[in-house]
Amino acid sequence: MENSYELLVNKTKIIINKPVEFISTMYYLANEELFDVLYQELQYKPKKEFNEWLDLMKQSLSPFLQKELKFFFGMENTNEVKPFIEYCFSIKADESINDLLLIVEEKGEKKLIDLLIESIPNEELRDELKEISKSQSGFEVLQEKLARIRPNHVSMAFTRLEECIKDPSEALQRFRFLINGLYQKNFLPIEKDIFEKCIVGINKYSAIFKENPEALFKNFIKFDLKNFTKDIVIIISYFTPGPYTILTNSMKTADWIILGIDTDRLFKNRREKELVTRFIKAISDERRMKLIQLLSKRPYYGQELAILLDLTPAAISYHFNFLHDLDLVKSERVDHRIYYSINKELIGTMFDLCKKSILE
Repeated sequence: MENSYELLVNKTKIIINKPVEFISTMYYLANEELFDVLYQELQYKPKKEFNEWLDLMKQSLSPFLQKELKFFFGMENTNEVKPFIEYCFSIKADESINDLLLIVEEKGEKKLIDLLIESIPNEELRDELKEISKSQSGFEVLQEKLARIRPNHVSMAFTRLEECIKDPSEALQRFRFLINGLYQKNFLPIEKDIFEKCIVGINKYSAIFKENPEALFKNFIKFDLKNFTKDIVIIISYFTPGPYTILTNSMKTADWIILGIDTDRLFKNRREKELVTRFIKAISDERRMKLIQLLSKRPYYGQELAILLDLTPAAISYHFNFLHDLDLVKSERVDHRIYYSINKELIGTMFDLCKKSILE
């Protein structure tokens, strides 16, 4: 009989979700500057094709759609909730963007307003507005509440909600028109290419998951697989900013994880940058450089190095800690002495990483 961990592994799916990819792309397109800053902080450089497809979408973006895109999808920081993805909970993963339009229309004005409330950054205010919405008091009560507290809340999300609550019907039609226009003019021309890349991503992460399920969650999702209690759906996304997003689907029995297609490369780049920083720190001290130069000739034991460098054994040990931390030195016991030697191959690799990190 399977235990709970084995059940989780067997119930984990790695898929593409077309509506999720479209909505994620619109969030990126509306907030490109924010995500550029994020990628710089993460020391991540998107691939050439990523920028080419982004430019293609921007070129076909009319001033009107650009303004509406910023209004509905704009954010003030990349940690904000992306509420419109919730529309996708009601759609099958392989259904089209036309099905997304139908869901938006079917859910109506109240659902749109509820999702706009979800994006309010102030938790206390957000909870209060949600309670008002649940009470079926009508949009007028929400509008009055917003009018009373406006001087204290001037966020982008607040302004968006305030405008839409004045005429929810018009807001819904604006949102539907925006979604349809963005899909037809901006996303459709590159849709096939994006989903082909996502299939490559599915194959890559499925292989990692098959070999070691816990490694996928630990290294890329940064959550312990054992912390999940529901079925898990991992959605591979091309335009998802950042490594992952976890969404708890309260309507069903699964947790959704949106995993960026290049998350593995992102973390690899970060690890390499950290290694380069530590390596430069290790060799920036003149005494450690002399240690490396001596050890590159032949192995030495500690007392020899202390005499040659005019350092105490404790000081030698201190400097070796920096080199040991990066595995730049190897040690071998011969009789009662420990001899140290340099890992020349690794030092060469580290200098190559420095070149790549600084110049590329």
